[in-house]
Amino acid sequence: IENGVSGRTTVLDDPFGPGRNGAAHLPMMLSAHAPLDLLVFMLGINDLNYSNGGRAFEAMQGMTRLVEIVKSHPLEPGMAAPQILIVAPPHLCAPDDPDYEGYFGHTIEESHKLALSYMRVEDEQGCHLFDAAGAAEVSRSDGCHLDAENTRALGRALAPDIRKILEL
Repeated sequence: IENGVSGRTTVLDDPFGPGRNGAAHLPMMLSAHAPLDLLVFMLGINDLNYSNGGRAFEAMQGMTRLVEIVKSHPLEPGMAAPQILIVAPPHLCAPDDPDYEGYFGHTIEESHKLALSYMRVEDEQGCHLFDAAGAAEVSRSDGCHLDAENTRALGRALAPDIRKILEL
């Protein structure tokens, strides 16, 4: 079940686009789609944009909160908690479109720190981690989103890890 929302953050409210706070919506999604075997999070890039000062450290704190929500979510009797796979998004790049240039600022550098920051969540929370930067690149058109080719490449690269996690 794909549940992506453009501009979604881990835990932050967006004053320009309500409804993008992942933590606010996660409990309802967990209940609506239970039982789940695996939950995959690929968030953090939008956290870096906040007030032109968001850092990978805050994105890591937000990701930790999402994992805590999953682990503490009430389950029906006999239901197992889902495995959690955190996908560190591919690194941002300077966009070709000048309209996006001012949007990123420091976020390109911070995007290179996400995988390392998420390793801490993996270690402390017992999750799985995949660094998408080794499998896909963002489109130079906007500097942050995957094009169709890189979306397929990421899916192909993730498949073996997902099979292993689910023991398929």
